[in-house]
Amino acid sequence: MHPIINKHYLSSRFTDSHLEILLSEGSFGYLECLNLAFTKVTSACAEHLIKLPGLKNLNFWSTRFGDAGLDLLSEHLHRLEVLNLCETSITNKCLTYLANMKTLRKLNLTSTNTSLSAIIALKV
Repeated sequence: MHPIINKHYLSSRFTDSHLEILLSEGSFGYLECLNLAFTKVTSACAEHLIKLPGLKNLNFWSTRFGDAGLDLLSEHLHRLEVLNLCETSITNKCLTYLANMKTLRKLNLTSTNTSLSAIIALKV
């Protein structure tokens, strides 16, 4: 029997394709924390991440993740509590998706393409 892993961190060389392969090689439904910071993932990785219903903490800091990916995550990851979108291509468009994420407790939108007025209106 192997120990349960509830956190996983990926190398900066990881891409959407690497993530797809990794997730297809095992059952990661129990994964709670995934740090994709400084990797080469894009919004396309969202189609793989929605297969991780237990995710509570997700870090996209300094990736090419954007609005389209967040739309998909907001529809499927209902346990997400912490989301780091710092230095991503997120725009004001995604704020409606964020408003629908009722379990979200911590959100980092530093250095994104969101406006202060739109963030204030979000009231997260």
